[in-house]
Amino acid sequence: MLIAHVSDLHVLALRGVPLRTLLRGKRLQGYANLLIRRRREHDVAVARRVLQDVRDRRPDMVVITGDVSNLSLEQELVTAREIIASELRIDDEAVTIVPGNHDAYTHDVVRDGTFERVYARWQRSDDPTGPTQHRYPLVRLLPDVAIVGLSSAVPRGPFIASGEVGAAQLDRVRRLLEHPAIRRSAVLVLVHHPVVGMLGPVHRWMRGLRDADQLVTLLRRHGDVLVAHGHLHRQVFHRLDGLLISGVTSASLRGHGRHRAGYQIIEREGRTWRITARTYDANRDVFESTAVC
Repeated sequence: MLIAHVSDLHVLALRGVPLRTLLRGKRLQGYANLLIRRRREHDVAVARRVLQDVRDRRPDMVVITGDVSNLSLEQELVTAREIIASELRIDDEAVTIVPGNHDAYTHDVVRDGTFERVYARWQRSDDPTGPTQHRYPLVRLLPDVAIVGLSSAVPRGPFIASGEVGAAQLDRVRRLLEHPAIRRSAVLVLVHHPVVGMLGPVHRWMRGLRDADQLVTLLRRHGDVLVAHGHLHRQVFHRLDGLLISGVTSASLRGHGRHRAGYQIIEREGRTWRITARTYDANRDVFESTAVC
């Protein structure tokens, strides 16, 4: 079972967007950040190159852990969807996506379910507990692996980029992990925000997953869980009380050295997880593989 993990494409698509839309609410901060820094750090051409390499690996599943957009504008979400589809060229059933904080920038986007409407084709769920009115957690049941996709994307005030799974989602995770169809499988949890690695409580409150401790407590009960996340724009790996936690870099970074674009290959062999980071050297137009675990 070979799974490609991609995150943080940050596709920019502002053509035709009225300036008043960009200067209102949280988008004002995001637009200013784009002008000052972010638009120079991310390149859609790099994201396309990364997705092409993903396609060449012929994965059984591609998982995307959010921040496909910059300002959660619908045309950004649609443009990102078209880029992903055109470069991957795989069946819709082989893609699973969850949102990031940049995909839930404003309350109206979350209220209207804009992300979920645009990406409905990649949000199929095999929830073994039966039909539910709730979009998350998404569940994909693969041979020997159960994918559980969470949304940590909630609209926040200026300068705050933290996430939260929430009590209702946590309760559904608990019930899912107790179901025989998932209890006997290895579990791959998808969430945008990291569950560990924050520099203290203030940093977690500003940029991390605020209810990470509750989620970790639930996942530790299962015993065979890999958490895959994005958000940090760098490759990180932790072992925490039996959990494996692997964060992937951004798929569109222009940077060099440690801050390069890339993705992860996640493989399940027998009872073992194997993770390989694929990073892109834009100067040489080559990908390099590094074993993570």
